[in-house]
Amino acid sequence: MSVTGVLILIILLLVLELVNQVATDHLQEHYQAIAVELKTEIASLKGELKLLNQELKTDNEAVEQAIKNPQSLLDEHLRSEREQIDQLESRVSSLEKLSEELTAESELQQENRELLDQREVEIAELQLMKDQLVEKLEKLKAQKAVKYKVPKGINPTQAWLCEVDGSGLSLSLLDNFEKDILIPITSWDTEADITFIALKNQLSAINPRVRYVLFLVRPSGRDFNDHLVVQGEELSIEFGIEYIPEDHVILR
Repeated sequence: MSVTGVLILIILLLVLELVNQVATDHLQEHYQAIAVELKTEIASLKGELKLLNQELKTDNEAVEQAIKNPQSLLDEHLRSEREQIDQLESRVSSLEKLSEELTAESELQQENRELLDQREVEIAELQLMKDQLVEKLEKLKAQKAVKYKVPKGINPTQAWLCEVDGSGLSLSLLDNFEKDILIPITSWDTEADITFIALKNQLSAINPRVRYVLFLVRPSGRDFNDHLVVQGEELSIEFGIEYIPEDHVILR
C-alpha cells in the first residue's frame, strides 16, 4: 500500500474512533482550542500549496524550454510531481475535516491528546514533503536532473544503478526505482573494504543474475572509487562509472 493510502486509512480510522469516544466536559474547551490551532496550521499549509500550484502552471513553458528532452521525460515527470501536490492537498483537506469534527465534538477522552499530537506530526511531514518537492522542481528547472536508460542488448531486469555517496550504497533497477537495496556505512575511511565485499555478495544474490551496473559517484562517495577501479573485475559484471554533483537529481 502507498504512503498516501496508509495516511488516508489512518485518518478514516481515527475519525471513526473519535466519533465513538466519550469524555468529561472539562476537557472539551482544551481540545477545541487545540483543534482551532490545528485548523490554522492546515489553512496556512493549504495556502502555500495553492501558491506552489500557481507557480508550477506559470513556469511550465519556461521549464520545457530550459530542458531539451525529445522523449518528453520531463513533461511526464512534472505531471507526476503535480499529482503528488494534488495528493498533498487532498490530505490537508482530510485533516481540515477532522479538525472541524474535533471542534464540534462535545465530549473527548484523555487519549485524544495523543491523537491531536499525531495530527500535528503529520502536518509537519506534509510540509517537509512539499519543501522537498519544491527543491526537486527547482533542480529540474536548473537542468540538474537526468534519466538513465538501460544499455542496448541488456535485459531491463538485469541492469542496475548504484548511487554512491556519504551514506553508503543504494542499488535499484535502472528502469524501476520502487525498491532500493541499501548498504549503509558510517565512514568510508574505515568501511570501504567491507562495503565492497558486501556489494559483491549482494550482486551475487540477486535473481535474475545482474549483468550491468551503472555506478553514480557523488563527491561524498569518492573514497569508494578506488575499489571500483582497481577491484571492479571481481564483481564479474559489466559496469560503468559516472561522477555526478552532490545535488544531482535522478529522474525516477
